[in-house]
Amino acid sequence: MVYLLFSCEKDESEPKPFYTNKILKGITWEVYGKETGLHSDFITCLASDEFGNKWVGTFSSGIAKYDGASWTSFRTTNSGLPNDSIYVITLDKDNAVWIGTKNGLANFNGDEWKVYKDDDLPGISNLVRSLSVDMDNNKWIGYGHHDEGGLIKFDDNTWTLFTPENSLLPDRMINKICVDENNTIWLGTDNGLVRINNGSWRIFNIENIITILPYQYHQIWDVCTDYNDNIWIGLNAMYLYTPTIYYGSLLRYDGKFWYEHKPIESGKTSNRVLAITNDNFRNIWVATGPEDIYNYEISMFNGEEWFVLSDIDPAFPHPFVLDMILDKDNILWVGGIGVGLIKIEMEFE
Repeated sequence: MVYLLFSCEKDESEPKPFYTNKILKGITWEVYGKETGLHSDFITCLASDEFGNKWVGTFSSGIAKYDGASWTSFRTTNSGLPNDSIYVITLDKDNAVWIGTKNGLANFNGDEWKVYKDDDLPGISNLVRSLSVDMDNNKWIGYGHHDEGGLIKFDDNTWTLFTPENSLLPDRMINKICVDENNTIWLGTDNGLVRINNGSWRIFNIENIITILPYQYHQIWDVCTDYNDNIWIGLNAMYLYTPTIYYGSLLRYDGKFWYEHKPIESGKTSNRVLAITNDNFRNIWVATGPEDIYNYEISMFNGEEWFVLSDIDPAFPHPFVLDMILDKDNILWVGGIGVGLIKIEMEFE
């Protein structure tokens, strides 16, 4: 079931449709861990480059690069990494790797490392928690915590700092940064969604547009865009009136209307969304957390029906997911706490 919540703008046209009708018939999966050459089972972030290499960030063991046959490890002891605690990895338009760590921002072009921290990184914190690159190769960087965080734009020459004091940024905690096909920047924060389009800001939260998000606490854990220019946001634990009641959800915004798609309608998962991504067939993949009778799960949503992986294959694990990506071959890669790296290939009817 799809819930049309509300429209942000007055418009007589029909809502933009979303559906794929792809039926998930089966999965083939494999787990990579310490026994297979990956040096940590605590995976924090993932990225895939244009050559198909997988870049795997870990909680305290640096980065592992997987070329499909072997692993290469990068740590502070053998590379230019400023810290072994990795928060985010992304690729720029030159296929250079950008890494957000607990103690600075690093850039690796395949030969040389460059590190930005302290006086080289604006702001008062070296912690880089979110990162994305736009179509003009600008780097958008979320840094710091609630009391010292903000947003940085870096064009490889100039740093531009945005905080609640000098911009419309509603919260210092930026959990996710996403760039859509129109080069619009989307920020998932602890206090709602931010859209930056050609320098114009719009905020979606309870304080600015009260009917946009039907929750009191707008902690957005993940943001992604699909092939129809929909923006998907994952909300984990929304505290409504009392801290003991959880209201997570999956929301979709088509630029005009908001829709709610509840993972719990699968009958097998909670609504506490941990991570989201989409595949080449426009299906949405959702990782959810535990609540009441529900375990950690990964599901696929085709616009009408939910498919839970542990239901399709009872042997599939219940991972605490921190990140997941689809590569160019439409293979799903999943990383999280204590699960290592999971490779999932799908079979559709």
